[in-house]
This record gives sequence, structure tokens and C-alpha cells, in this order.
Amino acid sequence: MSQWTYIIGRIVVSPLGYSHEQRLNTLKNIMSSLPSVTGSEKNMQIAFDQIDDKYLLRIKGDLRDRQFEQTTKEYEKFIHKLKQKIDIERIYVEITGQNQKFIGRKD
Repeated sequence: MSQWTYIIGRIVVSPLGYSHEQRLNTLKNIMSSLPSVTGSEKNMQIAFDQIDDKYLLRIKGDLRDRQFEQTTKEYEKFIHKLKQKIDIERIYVEITGQNQKFIGRKD
């Protein structure tokens, strides 16, 4: 029987740049350099929408064959690297699995 871990959340970031194109390119470059939050079938997915000069990152993952601790550790590595590269204004992320729950939050 497979172990599943689930991650869902939103992160508001402010990439540097004078124009929409510069901020979008900055964000794409940063996102491509971040470590993955993995599952055996599919990794955590990230989509983003522009809101004024900021971006809303929507993250979601149904991660198969992952222990809760593995996913939490990979997420913490992901968010640590993201914080090093970009200004984060808000975070709300939930990780659940194996009757455990982690909430990552920054208001």
C-alpha cells in the first residue's frame, strides 16, 4: 500500500525588476533553480499569477510514496532557498499525511 503526502498553499512574492517582463523573468529563473518537493509519480506543482507588482505562487502536490517527514524536509529546503532569492510577503502552506499536519505561515 502506498504512502501519500499532500501539500497545498499560497506564497506571495515580490521579484525585483522595473517592468512586468523583468519581474516575470526573475521569478521564472528563481523557480527553475529551486529544489523539488518530490513524489514517485509527480512532484509538487507551482503556478503563479500576477497581482500588481507581486506574484501569487500556488503550490499543490499529491505525493505518492512519501513519508510526512520527507515531504516536510523537502518543503523546508524549498522555502529556505526561495527566501534567500526573493522577498516573501506572505506564506500559507499545509502539508498533511500519515495522520500528521504541518502549517507553514508568514503573515
